[in-house]
Amino acid sequence: MSCDKDRRGNHDRRRLEKRLPSAIFASKNGTLASIAYSGPTNFTISGRPAIRYTATVTNIPADNECDPPSAQFDVVTTPGYSTAEVMVFLVQSDQGLPDALNQGTIYQIIATIRKSETQATTHG
Repeated sequence: MSCDKDRRGNHDRRRLEKRLPSAIFASKNGTLASIAYSGPTNFTISGRPAIRYTATVTNIPADNECDPPSAQFDVVTTPGYSTAEVMVFLVQSDQGLPDALNQGTIYQIIATIRKSETQATTHG
């Protein structure tokens, strides 16, 4: 069963690799950015397995002066709860701009992911 999930995950990653730069960072004239992937990194969230990939996008064509020259996407997946098979978390950090998120802050954001506390309710 894990092989099927791994294959599905690899298929989804390949689909993301093809679509991410063109869908998000294509310029008005159709120029595409470059993208590089790192990972996977395995870790745990609330005692459950999680996987992290990082996509680094460079050479982003600028359509205006506020467009970042590069960006980083950190994608974290973990088994879902309730009806979701997989939960996906995404941290996007535009780079090369004032006050861009640094690696430490991105790590801190990812480190806060956890299962929310549930409270039992009674109906009276």
